[in-house]
Formats: sequence, C-alpha cells, structure tokens
Amino acid sequence: LKQKKGWLSSAQFLSRLKTAGFDSLLEYRGFLKKEKEIDFFLIRSLTPKVALSNREIESAFFKIYNRKLYSNYEYDFLLADFEEDKKEQVLKSLQKNNPAKEFKKWAESLGLRVKNSKLKSKEIEKSIRKELDKLSVSQISPVLFINSSYYLLQLKWKEALIDPKDKDKKAKLEEKLSQKKLLKELAYWIQNKKNQLFLKISSL
Repeated sequence: LKQKKGWLSSAQFLSRLKTAGFDSLLEYRGFLKKEKEIDFFLIRSLTPKVALSNREIESAFFKIYNRKLYSNYEYDFLLADFEEDKKEQVLKSLQKNNPAKEFKKWAESLGLRVKNSKLKSKEIEKSIRKELDKLSVSQISPVLFINSSYYLLQLKWKEALIDPKDKDKKAKLEEKLSQKKLLKELAYWIQNKKNQLFLKISSL
C-alpha cells in the first residue's frame, strides 16, 4: 500500500482511488489482499515447473562467462584393492552376487583391502577419477588394473563444488533464469485460461 501511495498525500491518493473505481481505502486494501493471494497461489502452482537443473545453470553460465561453473567435484567413494591371486575369486563372486548394497562387507569377506575416501577432483589420480566419473551413485566399477594392482570402486556420492568468487554470480543467474521461466509459464497459464474461457463462451 505504501508503494502504491508513494509521494501522494492521503487526500490525493484517495482521489486517485476513486477515479480508479474504489470508494474507500479499506476497499482498496481488500483488493490488494486478494491480488497478493492470487499471486501467491499462482507462484505456488507454477514454482515446481520452473525448477532449474544444474545443466541449465551451467549452460547459461558458460554462455555468459565462457568458462565452466563446476570445475571441481568432491567424491565420496570406496576403493577395494587386491593382487593377482584374488582376481579369479573376485570375478566369480561378482558374477554370482550383486554387492552394491553391502560392497564394503562383501569386499572384506573376500579378504580385500577396503578404503573409504572423500577427495576433491585434483586430489585423485587421473585414471581413478576417470572411472569414478562413469559411475552413478552406488554403482561399482569393472575390475581395474592400475600400477600392478587390481581395483574396484564404488561411488557413494559426488558433489559439484563452486569457486567462492562464483557463488554470487550463480545466485544472480539463478534468480534471473527462474524469473524468466516463471514469466513464460505464467504467460502460458494465462493463455490457457483465455482459451478455456473462449470455449465456454462459444459453447453457450
């Protein structure tokens, strides 16, 4: 109400309201309240449709700044290693079982060495990081042969890390993209309602 009134005096504002068809300030307050309730209802209804994916944000960021937003990741993973003498036993067990749910227990039952690591991209050996990037959460890698040893990896979680200097840029970009998407959905919603109204009138 204060925003609408602006620099006008109470008398000037009331005069403007009457010109617009409102008999009193109370009536206008009720109108504003209804308007806000409708806005809230629409935004609540449309918000699920305007959710942004990381891919959309990354793509928009790259177009503006010509560089990747997520250049580093943190991986939470299990690594089991073993020697040649265990290879056949491990392969047979993998064929018979699906150890994804209890990978650590399964690996230890075969006498494999298991290590839980939580490391950033730059802290992981390239060959291992390359394999981790192929995995979905809980998925187990094929048997890998690296530096004279055999390995199995299970990805527990992977999180994209943002450079602190890019956090504000990302927040502003998300707000802009969400607003654009919301307006697009709102325009579609209004057009849809107009079409429904036209059909009702035409059928009378």
